[in-house]
Amino acid sequence: HTVETSSTELIPTLLLTNVLMCTQSIVRRDLCVVVPTTALLALSTCSSIWRHRGTAIAAPAFVMTCQCMALVAVVLFSHFLEEWSRSTVRAGLQMKAAKQLLSAATGLLRGCCDMVIELDSAGAILGHARELGSFLLRGPDSSLQGRPLAGLMAHEEDRRAFATNLQAPREEQDMADAMHVRMRDANSTVLNLQLLFFRYLHIDDTTRCMVGIRGNFPGLGERVQELPEPRGPRAAHEPQAPVGG
Repeated sequence: HTVETSSTELIPTLLLTNVLMCTQSIVRRDLCVVVPTTALLALSTCSSIWRHRGTAIAAPAFVMTCQCMALVAVVLFSHFLEEWSRSTVRAGLQMKAAKQLLSAATGLLRGCCDMVIELDSAGAILGHARELGSFLLRGPDSSLQGRPLAGLMAHEEDRRAFATNLQAPREEQDMADAMHVRMRDANSTVLNLQLLFFRYLHIDDTTRCMVGIRGNFPGLGERVQELPEPRGPRAAHEPQAPVGG
């Protein structure tokens, strides 16, 4: 009677043990813990099945094979789950570090430039760039979104030079670059500007460019050297006072 009772309780015990093993494997997910525990469980389970063969289990070989396959599947699933979790955490940390670096670089550009805009891989302006629109006297509500930055340049040589820098391989432009360009405002005045830009890889695996624009003419911080006033004919013939009395 005791043997029959233990044989009847074998299947529920095996099912409960498998459920606990799956739960532990998903919670821990470390192969150093999962593999020895799974091997010990497989050995004890197979010995119990073989011991009760013919009473509670009619085909012990088939049941042991299914049990071993289930435990191997649990180990593989826990391993893939652990790798996915690590890759997700690693990607999150890399994304956070990239955002911090981009924020720091953008802050440096804003500190030394009059305005900062962002370009896509084709050189088109992302965002409305209202500061640049106001700078070019297009009005405070003017939007430059989608327009190529090279199209705002007044000379073809500037456009070609900027396109060459923008399309260069990323290995050749790991550092920030600078160039002087000329743009024309709404009053057809040619403005001499300096571009400070760097490229970076966006989260969607597309290359983008952050451009800082600063003025290089009077009125934006740089002074023009004042020329001495011309002297008249009479003043030119006047003798100068001797130095030192």
